Amino acid sequence: MSSDSRWTGGAANRQWQSGTKPREEPLERAYVVAQVSAYLTDCYAAQAILNPRYHPTPEGAVKMIPHHGQVQASQIRREYSRGYRR
Repeated sequence: MSSDSRWTGGAANRQWQSGTKPREEPLERAYVVAQVSAYLTDCYAAQAILNPRYHPTPEGAVKMIPHHGQVQASQIRREYSRGYRR
């Protein structure tokens, strides 16, 4: 964290530079497809204990699959909607 150039100040008074955001880049499609497939497989394996209102759903997939920002979240929703279901 201290090697990140967006941190300023000494060790005692670190501050985050305002106005700088990490670059948000799209995920590789193969990664998203694999993650959505794994999410759906896990949901169907545990469907007896899951509430269908929350899982499997597009928002449930977004909550369970690691991502950063809206661009990557929309990729997850798009792949979920393509129907990778068992």
